[in-house]
Amino acid sequence: MGSVANISGCESTLIQSFVKDILYVLHRKALHVADFPVRLQPHVDLVNSKLVRNRVVGLRGIGGVGKTTIAKAVYNCIANQFEGSCFLANVRENSKHGGLIRLQEALLHQILMDINLKIDNVDQGIHTVRDRLSQKKVLVIIDDVDHLDQLRKLVGGTDWFGPGSRIIVTTRDEHLLVAHDVDWIHTIDCLHSEDALQLFCWNAFRKIHPGIGYENLSYMLINYAKGLPLALIILGSFLRGRSISEWKSTLDKLERIPREDIYNVLKISFDGLEEQEKAIFLDIACFLRGKSKDYTKEILDACEFKSGTNAVECIVMDLPEPEEVHLGDNALANMTSLRLLVIRGAHFSGAPLRFPSGLRWIELPGCSFSSLEFNFGLKKLREINLRGSSFKRLGARFQNFKHLKSINFADCGQLIETPDFSTVQNLETLILRGCNALTKVHESVGFLLKLVTLDLHACSNLSSFPSVIILKSLETFFLSGCTKLKTFPHVGENMPSLCELHLEKSGIEELPSSLEHLVNLQSVFLDGCKNLTFLPLSMYKLHCLCLLYLSNCSKLGKFPQPIEDVDSIFLPSCCSSSRSANFMELVLRNCNLRDVNFLLAQQSFTTLRGLDLSENPFVSLPASIGRLLYLDWLGLEHCEQLQEISQLPPNIKQLYVSGCKSLKRFLRLSRVSVSDMKKLPLLELVYFSNCHNMTWFADRPSAEDLRTTFTTNFPGSEIPEWFSCRSSEGTICVEVPCDEVLNCKSFTFCVVFGLKESLSQERGMDGAIECNYSVTVDGRYIMNDQYDMQRIDSDHLWLFYGSQALLRSQHVCVDSRRSDSVCMKFSFKVDRAPSSVVLKSCGVHLA
Repeated sequence: MGSVANISGCESTLIQSFVKDILYVLHRKALHVADFPVRLQPHVDLVNSKLVRNRVVGLRGIGGVGKTTIAKAVYNCIANQFEGSCFLANVRENSKHGGLIRLQEALLHQILMDINLKIDNVDQGIHTVRDRLSQKKVLVIIDDVDHLDQLRKLVGGTDWFGPGSRIIVTTRDEHLLVAHDVDWIHTIDCLHSEDALQLFCWNAFRKIHPGIGYENLSYMLINYAKGLPLALIILGSFLRGRSISEWKSTLDKLERIPREDIYNVLKISFDGLEEQEKAIFLDIACFLRGKSKDYTKEILDACEFKSGTNAVECIVMDLPEPEEVHLGDNALANMTSLRLLVIRGAHFSGAPLRFPSGLRWIELPGCSFSSLEFNFGLKKLREINLRGSSFKRLGARFQNFKHLKSINFADCGQLIETPDFSTVQNLETLILRGCNALTKVHESVGFLLKLVTLDLHACSNLSSFPSVIILKSLETFFLSGCTKLKTFPHVGENMPSLCELHLEKSGIEELPSSLEHLVNLQSVFLDGCKNLTFLPLSMYKLHCLCLLYLSNCSKLGKFPQPIEDVDSIFLPSCCSSSRSANFMELVLRNCNLRDVNFLLAQQSFTTLRGLDLSENPFVSLPASIGRLLYLDWLGLEHCEQLQEISQLPPNIKQLYVSGCKSLKRFLRLSRVSVSDMKKLPLLELVYFSNCHNMTWFADRPSAEDLRTTFTTNFPGSEIPEWFSCRSSEGTICVEVPCDEVLNCKSFTFCVVFGLKESLSQERGMDGAIECNYSVTVDGRYIMNDQYDMQRIDSDHLWLFYGSQALLRSQHVCVDSRRSDSVCMKFSFKVDRAPSSVVLKSCGVHLA
């Protein structure tokens, strides 16, 4: 021992180092984390994974959300990987009482294990931390920071600590983390309902589910806590062991007065706000709670609320039941500081309201005045919303609104005409949809250069609209449902912003050639325009047009055929639109087309993806359709005079030919088998229901012919003979040896739908068929879907072919240790069909 005591030099230093390290490990104690750590581990794992590459990590979230709990759990998990570690808890409060000097001392004491170390001032503390720790690999956690100065003087620069050191900061204020250049920030949100229920139940019942009789009360308390872990723990612990009546009493009290321990935690966040931020918070809490973020921002931006005034700046009323409210004509006019006026659910009576000049926002849905008077001085008004009101016209003073951006007069059923908008040049949104009595829109609307949205949907009596429009900012335009509007306006200049044009079920008779000025138009909707007779050739100059819908335009008769010197509507372009010109759908369903010769100029449709020509009286398709290389679906349903389909696009995937009663030849064949479809390598669906002039048969395809899936239907009443399993019920179970399941090259099923014998003479049934089907292997779904078929006038077969690739894509797995075979179950159930439809039989074949 004496010799050991006399050791000096390097050996002594080494032993002292060992002793200090052992003492550090002995003195470092794990922190208490949580009694019931619900959803804790995923956060810990995420933070640990980010600490591998990031030196400084921040945890942010509202008070009580679990930032400190996560930080403690991370500390316990990784602290032994460092030469020293420190957890400075509750920095917000401790800095108030002991100041930053005491916190600097605590940091050094925990890491260096030197209780004699003293610091006289903050600057000395900064120097000491840098001097003593710059060569040590340390873990430092700074909990609940609320000022940037705390970070700067406790863990200032990256050179304060040695290589491999890691710093974790928790705070409610994300700005502090950004200002301190934190490498990665993790936002901690409140718990989802299932996790919230679990945490509450662990604290209230010491189990994962509510006690019997406490279920509804538990869910009500969960809803009250909004997923905040602190509130769930406090409430659960407080209510543990209490009776149902005590729970109800507590819930009633909470609805009126929050618990003080929860309130105090949340109030800290409010107290930390600047005065202006507090004012905004109170404005939102009092007037805008539950409103969307965009709506709230618009109101706050428009109204410019000022805190600290005694005058009335804001009136917001949401009446739960409609109520008659009597206001004198000057009841509001004398409120000179009023900026926001929102009253919902009130029926006003009395003289027309006069509004104060400082008003920024008016929202009076359902206003019952026959007319409204606006002062000339309403120059600061930004938005007016009078949807569902009963006024017929606006007064002559509706002008000089220099800052007005949005007008919503939707569903004002007695409004006859719009005012002159020529002095409202900053208007961005004009909504008049559902104004059934509106007959005239003022010419000035056509020259609102900042207008973005113009919505006149379902203005069924509108007959007069501006003859010229130059709306350079317009993006969305609705004239749909304007059944008395016959003329579309002349487009005076290029309108580069318009993307969507909605004219569905309008009375428009023709579109002008000036439509070419809508240079970035992407979608045109003309469905149900029964008076439409003419489309201009200039449509082919709309290089960005992606979608053109013209279904049920029964007077159209002819689609314009492009000429060689006209640029194509469907060719790829360098258009800057968000939609690609390579994707295009053209829907011409029920447009009385006696020919489709416009397809002869296939160079104009080279990128066409979808084409619907259903319910038209043409007799044949031009051979040029076979050269539309990108077309992957084609609709020809109920083309009752179509006699032959000689060619199809080579990459077609879906083909709908149901109801083509005159069809005699398909791909030059009068007798068609499933194997014939292999000429179209990508074809996965083809429907031939009610096509009785051809012969169809379901042969057994080879495995090489099969794609992943292929489905078809056609007239027929018998399951093909080659099907190995049959049933007159809706279920078939096939026992398959385990070692053959994954080696199964294909499976096919067939279903026969038919008419009940007593009703078989009722030709042309009145509804479609919906059949849910599923395929399971050993109880595990590999298919679960719905098959839809149009009305049928006789027995029909539906066939589905599935390949080995389909089975493998579903990751079918069997356990040969439990059994030598598994059940492959096929189930079919008709969910919706006319009363005359029955599922007659089904069959399955495995190969």
